Amino acid sequence: MIRNDAANCRTPWFIAGMYLALALASAVIIPFGDDPLDGIFLVLLAMPWVILTGAIIDSLAIDSMLINVALLAAGIAINAWILWMLSHWLFCRKR
Repeated sequence: MIRNDAANCRTPWFIAGMYLALALASAVIIPFGDDPLDGIFLVLLAMPWVILTGAIIDSLAIDSMLINVALLAAGIAINAWILWMLSHWLFCRKR
């Protein structure tokens, strides 16, 4: 049984923090690699928002690296928030 104490309520921060650390590590790989697919890990971490924003970007015919990176960052932030909310609901709710 999961208890509602301070240690369990730190778990959502740990989970979201590990996700963000993984995203940061995959973003750091991009400039140091020589393969065009170095950013694929970052794209996978930002799913499903990449599919939604990709369709919008394609329909508007925008080809900007800055906008694409900003949308990836937004997708990762949304996913981190969802992870935090779900884990907070699981570990910190009152029973």
